[in-house]
Amino acid sequence: MARKRSSGSVLFFWRTTYQGELVRLDVGIYSASANRAWKMPAEDGRYSVAAALFKASEYALEHVKALPAGGILGSRRRAVEEGLKAVAQAQADREALENHTLAHLSDLYWQWMRDKGRQTWNETKNALGVYVLSNPLAKKPASQITDEDIADILRPIYGSKKGRQANKVRSYLHAAFALAAKARVNGKLVPAFKELNVRFNPVSTTLADQEFNGVDKNPLNVDEMRLYWLQIKEIPGKRGAALRLHLLSGAPRIAQFVRARWSELDDEGVTLWDTKGRPGSGARKHKLPMLLEAEDALSELTRVGPFLFSTNHGKTHISNTTLSNWAKEAAGEKIRAFTMKRVRSGVETLLSSLKVDEKHRGHLQSHGISGVQSKHYDAHDYLDEKYDALEVLYDALTRDEAPMPKHVQKRRQAARERARMEEERAQSLNAQPAGDGDTD
Repeated sequence: MARKRSSGSVLFFWRTTYQGELVRLDVGIYSASANRAWKMPAEDGRYSVAAALFKASEYALEHVKALPAGGILGSRRRAVEEGLKAVAQAQADREALENHTLAHLSDLYWQWMRDKGRQTWNETKNALGVYVLSNPLAKKPASQITDEDIADILRPIYGSKKGRQANKVRSYLHAAFALAAKARVNGKLVPAFKELNVRFNPVSTTLADQEFNGVDKNPLNVDEMRLYWLQIKEIPGKRGAALRLHLLSGAPRIAQFVRARWSELDDEGVTLWDTKGRPGSGARKHKLPMLLEAEDALSELTRVGPFLFSTNHGKTHISNTTLSNWAKEAAGEKIRAFTMKRVRSGVETLLSSLKVDEKHRGHLQSHGISGVQSKHYDAHDYLDEKYDALEVLYDALTRDEAPMPKHVQKRRQAARERARMEEERAQSLNAQPAGDGDTD
């Protein structure tokens, strides 16, 4: 249809009725000079009669096809709404990518460690802050990080001859991406990990430098172990007590040892909590018996606050570095290249040389305990075996010293006798026949 406007121009329009309402759409302005046979508008956008009829027929066809959706106007309104939604979603996606960066994942990871009570969360936070957040790639969306990006983050760390630190950062990033990827199918993980939309772990295909991951190949030898014992056995106060307790407990991992609590002490010994190598899992209970000599060291400590070892009246436990420094000062210049790591591996090596069973050594130092049988079926606490191993250790450390005082010999003999009687009593109870049960 056409209508002449007050300006003198003629306007073509298409109209119909839909559900009792008039539907009208403008086609365009009539052009007398346009090619009458041409079905498209002229260069100036005006229409011939043929072009206007063709456009009106397109409107009619569109209207018929859109009848289930409310006709041509309903369909176009819906298209506009969907377009606006798409624009809004695209904006939201852009904002999400801007917020869900590698830096955000790094923060989520150390916060998750802290909330889980992981002992090394602050160390992890500091390392990621120094080596990841300072890198321009930290601003890149975590879901778009590639293995090449990870290598580019690690490259300057290796380049500054900090290979061990680079391997640690790689390990932290690997664990962070693993959590984010698992969050899609693990409802226990916080939603913030899932929102990162990480689909795979880009760290998995990168390589750690094994040169800096090797185990300590330089344990203290037997003479150095005995010398270390001589250096610490007479140190007074909490410093000496802590060092003696550490060694006479089999040199447990420092991070576990310094967090020992008074509430975890009982007649059987002290309970530590091992979280090493257990991402996403709870800490493993690690019970250590105490030799009488270790109990003597314990008696030198004053109970103030929840922790056995504290230098601020029990507010916090001592740090790993504090205990290590105490040990280094005790060793002095007499033990070359001394580290606490060498003490731990020295205990393992010494016990191995004295034919202590490998499994019992593993339970004493809380390592090498894996497999389905150990995790799910072997509930034995190995306290007796640990105690025997510690006695072997103590005897080896003090072999060249003066004979053991008689009162100590008596105490140790009495302890063995009590253990023997308790074992016989337990066996006797287990051997009693079961009753017939209730007869009602």
